[in-house]
Amino acid sequence: SIQGSQYEEKLGAAEDQATKDELFGKAEGAYKAAIEADPEFFDAYFNIGVLYNNRAADMYEQCNSIKSDKEYMACKEKADAVYLAAKPYFEQAHNMKPDDAATIQQLMKLYAKTNDTAKFQEMKAKLGE
Repeated sequence: SIQGSQYEEKLGAAEDQATKDELFGKAEGAYKAAIEADPEFFDAYFNIGVLYNNRAADMYEQCNSIKSDKEYMACKEKADAVYLAAKPYFEQAHNMKPDDAATIQQLMKLYAKTNDTAKFQEMKAKLGE
């Protein structure tokens, strides 16, 4: 969705957390609306997956500055949940375009993170690695 991409572009430039949270919500909503309007819209599935990945990467970066182990683990759990939210969207994108290398690479990362060796190897084989 063009609107989702526009929100995501602004999200990358946002500096304060409240603005980031607002723009993330708007981008997420726009992508979900695009999927609802057209369940065969590959780009919306792929882009919402990327949105979750980018959000999780920002969260992991914030977690790395936390000194307390307990607080770090709580932060990391929240980031992991956001990261894993991308999985069904990338899987659907893969079902729609089984040969899309970018989707396969994203799924490889997700499967590696979740220790799903069989699915990781399946994706790796598709890339010829």
